[in-house]
Amino acid sequence: MAALTSTSRRRQPEATALYQVLAEHLATFLARTADDETRNPLPRFVVRELRDFLDCRQLSRGFCRVH
Repeated sequence: MAALTSTSRRRQPEATALYQVLAEHLATFLARTADDETRNPLPRFVVRELRDFLDCRQLSRGFCRVH
């Protein structure tokens, strides 16, 4: 029986349309929603998740490999 090998390929979230839109417009969106007195502010966890999404899989932010 052949040995199973595990290979891992880095995903490229920065190549997706969602990532590109968020990277370009997130700061403006957050500023406008914070300044809009007619709406409730975004929950902190939503803001945190949006920012964390931009950091996801970015090797410059660090990484860990587990065997």
